[in-house]
Amino acid sequence: MNTRLANLNQLYSRMAARKNAATLQLESVTKRLTEAQHKSIVLEKALEALARLTELKKRETTEKIEVIVTQGLQTILENPTYQFKIEESIKRKQVAYAFRVYSDEIPLGLDILEGHGGGVAAIVSFLLRILFLVLLDRKATRFLVLDESFAAVSHHYHDNLVTFVRELVDHLKVQLVLISHQPALDRMGDVVYDVRKQKDGVATVKRTV
Repeated sequence: MNTRLANLNQLYSRMAARKNAATLQLESVTKRLTEAQHKSIVLEKALEALARLTELKKRETTEKIEVIVTQGLQTILENPTYQFKIEESIKRKQVAYAFRVYSDEIPLGLDILEGHGGGVAAIVSFLLRILFLVLLDRKATRFLVLDESFAAVSHHYHDNLVTFVRELVDHLKVQLVLISHQPALDRMGDVVYDVRKQKDGVATVKRTV
């Protein structure tokens, strides 16, 4: 009897471990899917806004966006060869745009809309969101809520990311609310709250900065 009970306990432990592993994997896949969907929505809205501009305004706006996004990529990722381009083409008799990033490592270019996440896509998506808010809709409230927008950016670049984002939002007078599990990004905020879920399911909120 003791042997059977021990075997059952071992079997239960193995099954529980497999369930936990499967749950974690599902959460990871769901998170990546949500990030990809969010990025796609942001970029699609940016493309629609760009298409509505007149030709002269479009050229001026495009150049400003390319310069700032390029500067952001070069500064944050410490790679002076990064170049961001908004490329125009004709598809099915309609004007189409592509957001592409070039560097020595990707000489053929990376289509941000077709990409599957990563630090480069995360940075470009964030910068485009801010720039289209400021440059294309001057009546819009300069306020953004970001949920794990920088999860794909390596911790090696967090100091650069914090410095660049702080300077950019201060200059453009944009207020951010950033939700993140990365403590290194706390320095991005003027006010920081630590939210923790307790065992009873109740969340506690504590101001840390």
